[in-house]
Amino acid sequence: MVIERQLETLGYEHINAEDGIEGFRLWQAEPVSLVLTDLHMPNLDGYGLAQKIRQAEKTLGQSAIPIIALTANAMQGERENCLANGMNDYLTKALALNNLEKVIAHWAK
Repeated sequence: MVIERQLETLGYEHINAEDGIEGFRLWQAEPVSLVLTDLHMPNLDGYGLAQKIRQAEKTLGQSAIPIIALTANAMQGERENCLANGMNDYLTKALALNNLEKVIAHWAK
């Protein structure tokens, strides 16, 4: 909910998914310019979501959409793990509004 309010404050339209499976279905159904995903979600985590999106893009011949990981875990190696699993960037919660804005502006071109 905090991220949703921050996105609204920044003026970004967004679609919210309850888990990674719903997130993948929404990605398939709705044209979006960026995916923000929590790493730890029920049913399909952020790593699995990124992998499913990347595989579908490859199968469909689509260009890669930016995927940004969000997590409360700031453990060493987590960023590298996200990048290795097809994500483009990594943010830790609690997010400063200006950091969120900067990363979205960089990737949503």
